[in-house]
Amino acid sequence: MEGISSQWLLEKIENSNKKRIDKSELIQEIKNQDPEVLVTMGAGDIGLEVSRIKKELNYAH
Repeated sequence: MEGISSQWLLEKIENSNKKRIDKSELIQEIKNQDPEVLVTMGAGDIGLEVSRIKKELNYAH
């Protein structure tokens, strides 16, 4: 959508524990955080990363 960017989206999130990272850093960042529950949000094609996340982190289908 025109005018919507990852920075715009980040500014709308009120949680202070938020960050914007590049896709190249995604898997390592998730590993560093070691989340019990993982939610990804983004502007653009973040949904296309789901398969890679599951594969890299050995998540079940």
